[in-house]
Amino acid sequence: MKRIFTLILFTTFFTNAFSQKKPKPELRTVGTSDIAKNDKWKEDFKIKKEKFNVYLGYQAINSDLRQINGDTLEVYKITFDKRKSSEMEITKYATRNGKIIHKGFL
Repeated sequence: MKRIFTLILFTTFFTNAFSQKKPKPELRTVGTSDIAKNDKWKEDFKIKKEKFNVYLGYQAINSDLRQINGDTLEVYKITFDKRKSSEMEITKYATRNGKIIHKGFL
């Protein structure tokens, strides 16, 4: 009886402990992307001895009811030093036919 009780107790304990493990995310966080060859390097900066790179990329907007095919976004991509994917993206301008139609979050 004592063995059965300890077996049930350990089974319950380990089941609860292993059920709390979260699976590793297969997708990257929203707002990140790869650094393309046509993205231009803009600047390097340091925060507490950690070096970051800033790239400027252009992103074509998918056709939507309120948008025209010529619309593009200027996106600043911030990466850790010499990495190929961005950690954060900031939209600076939205342009239509070369004219700024909306300023972003910077």
